[in-house]
Amino acid sequence: MITIEFLKILLILLIAIVALQIINSYMLKEDIRRRFKENEKNIVKASAIGVATPGPLIAFLPILKMLKIKGVSLAIIIAFIT
Repeated sequence: MITIEFLKILLILLIAIVALQIINSYMLKEDIRRRFKENEKNIVKASAIGVATPGPLIAFLPILKMLKIKGVSLAIIIAFIT
C-alpha cells in the first residue's frame, strides 16, 4: 500500500522535475552563470533555500545536476545541500 510519506516525496519530485524542465528550456547557460555567481550573498541564499525546502534531498538532485551542467558553481550547490 502506498504510504502518505511516499506521496509527499512523489509530489516534491514531480515539482522538481517540472522546475528542471523550465530551467532547462528557458534559461541559457550564460544567464544561469550570471545569476548564480559564486559570492557570499548567493551562498547564503542557497543555504537558506536548502534549509527551508521541505522533503528529501533526492527529489532535488535532478535540478542540482542540471544547474551544475549549466554552470552553477559547486560551492552554491553544496550550500543548498548542506
